[in-house]
Amino acid sequence: MTNIIFVLVDALNARNLGCFGYDNISPNIDKLASRGAVFKKCFSCANASDTALTSLMSGMYPHSHGITHHSFDVSDSQLRNFEEREVKLMQQVLQKNGYATFGLDFLGRWHNRGYDYYPSLKIDRTKRKEQMHNMQLLFEFFHVKEFFKKVYRMNMFKKIFGGFDSYPNDIETTANAINIIKQKKNPFFLFVHYWGVHKPYTCPNVSDKLSV
Repeated sequence: MTNIIFVLVDALNARNLGCFGYDNISPNIDKLASRGAVFKKCFSCANASDTALTSLMSGMYPHSHGITHHSFDVSDSQLRNFEEREVKLMQQVLQKNGYATFGLDFLGRWHNRGYDYYPSLKIDRTKRKEQMHNMQLLFEFFHVKEFFKKVYRMNMFKKIFGGFDSYPNDIETTANAINIIKQKKNPFFLFVHYWGVHKPYTCPNVSDKLSV
């Protein structure tokens, strides 16, 4: 059986890749594209990670798998629909068929099903949803809802209650992926989900460079 590595770069626009005409900015992706198939007309069924990733991994449209919102807007009724429809994700199918499965991501919840390894999350997103809701009600009670919005946008708040800075950066994710590949647990399925494009770009130090 063939090993499978699925790399997803969240929020990366195709027009910013060399294989789609952008000038010399993605040499490794371009090299892969030159040796494989490039889909020039490929569209996401949704513009939010939870919905789109569930569709990618299940092969189903959002109205079929039931997850039609993102993050803390995913309602309990949507989750019930997802469970009742017994949606199977790609990693679950591969695991059942003898693959070692690894997921490098932080979305958690139903996304981590079917993985032999999935990083332990620093922030429980379901618990954080409840915390944010209760905190918002408290601020509304004291008629300072606008102040809550300002606090919510602060970097320190995001580090404490979650946000991209609370999870592994792309350099750490790549290092973890290389270690998994070196384990040679064949056949394996490796899902690598990068999030760096969401954030303002900070050039890494020379000491942070990886050697493969």
